[in-house]
Amino acid sequence: MAEAKESWASGFMENTMDIFGKVAGTYLEYERIQHGVDASGQSQAQVMNQPEKENQVTQLNPQQPAPKGGLLAGPQMYYVMGGLAFVGLILLAKK
Repeated sequence: MAEAKESWASGFMENTMDIFGKVAGTYLEYERIQHGVDASGQSQAQVMNQPEKENQVTQLNPQQPAPKGGLLAGPQMYYVMGGLAFVGLILLAKK
């Protein structure tokens, strides 16, 4: 009697799960190490030694002008208007 052979799909899935397990294990090991570093305060030295800024999110360049206009200022407005006109023409043509 012929032996039952595994299909290529089941072998592929097993290999994929093995790879996923190794990647997940490596990531969890990295996170465990980072948790220990954060808990001991070793990673806080860079934060504590950095001087404070007015705006922590972005560093402002005083020589750079502030952006003018709203959300759709400049060429984006032309794209929006063109898109709306195109949709309007399609709706008129369907009637």
